[in-house]
Parts: sequence; C-alpha cells; structure tokens
Amino acid sequence: MTGTSIPHEELDVALGNLTNLKRLRLSHCNINAVDFIGTLTNLVDLDLSSNFDLACLPESVGNLKRLQTLDLSRCGNLESLPEIIGTLGLKSLLLEECSIELMDQASSLVHYSQTLPVFKVLSDDVSGCRKLHLLEGANHINELSILSLENVRCLEEASKAKLVDKHISELAWTVGVDRHLKDNKLLE
Repeated sequence: MTGTSIPHEELDVALGNLTNLKRLRLSHCNINAVDFIGTLTNLVDLDLSSNFDLACLPESVGNLKRLQTLDLSRCGNLESLPEIIGTLGLKSLLLEECSIELMDQASSLVHYSQTLPVFKVLSDDVSGCRKLHLLEGANHINELSILSLENVRCLEEASKAKLVDKHISELAWTVGVDRHLKDNKLLE
C-alpha cells in the first residue's frame, strides 16, 4: 500500500481482521493513526515509515509478540514509543530521521535492536553514565552513531561499554563545550 493516502477509519475496517498477516508495509500512506494494529498478532515485519502525521502508536502494539522489524523512519511527528515496545524483543527498530525525543527514548531500547542508528548521551543525566552502559552487550548492532560524548562523566562505565568492539560509524563530540573526561579515555 506504499504511497496511497487512506483514511485511518478505512484502514481499521480493511486491515483489522487480517489476523494471519505477517508483513505490512504502509510507508508513505499519509496515515495519522494505526488503531487496528494490535489485532494483527502474527505480524513479523511492520513498515510505517514516511508517515509524517503519525503521532503515536497505540498500546495495543504490545500484542504483536512475533514482531521482529518495526520501521518508523521519517515519522517526524512521532515523539515517543509505548513502553510496551521494550518487551517485544524486536530485532530491528528503524528510526532514521525521527525526532530527537524519540531517539533519546529509543536509546534505552538499544539491547532490543540491531539497527538503532543513534545513541545520544544526555546532558541532564546526573551521572552521565546511566545509559551508556546499555551499549555493553550491543555488539550485534550493524551500525551505530554515538552523539554528545562530551556528556560522559564516568570513565569506569564508559570502559564497560567497550566502544572499541562496536561497529561505530560516527562518534560526535560537540565543539566548544566543557568535557568531563579526556576524549581518548572514552575509546579505551
């Protein structure tokens, strides 16, 4: 259904009863709600990419216990994920070109995802480390960008993250800000 504009009420009626559906691609469909999604309990792959008006996912997404891949790339108005997403055991969570808020929330889901594109160290994190440790066991991630490394304050936890063992495509420090640790120490 790629590239089709369909009112969400019609989607509910058309797709809500397809309980054996395994793959659903609704990219570029100008949808703003997917209330029916929780009834599609056999979904393995769900592509909702490039639906800029999609503002939220329903809690019923937690019913998708077989879901392996969720593509929310370029869903610009999507600012958060239901917490239940963390229990699904996703292998791939695609969030390219999504909001900073969504990327920050997804950072805590890194152990569920092989394709989380960005991990950002938040400045309001008191210890500067509480989330960095989530990267420790994430050696299966295909490609990763780590942003705002100047916010890391705890060398011990940074070392546990074993950044040298990761497939990191980008490391970013903000220029002209105070650093809490020497840059080269983070990469040891």
